[in-house]
Amino acid sequence: MNDLKFGSGTIGWATKVERPMPMKLVFKGKYDERTMSGTVKFGIFASGTFAGVLA
Repeated sequence: MNDLKFGSGTIGWATKVERPMPMKLVFKGKYDERTMSGTVKFGIFASGTFAGVLA
């Protein structure tokens, strides 16, 4: 499952993982020409952040 969605400066997608245990990861964030950052929800367990820079 990959539900990629783009908006004006926003991005979101969901994917499933099987290991170490099955869960759905839901990503929501913002992007510009060189960076992307936001939050990720790990199923019902927890949430965190992600960030990336185009090298």
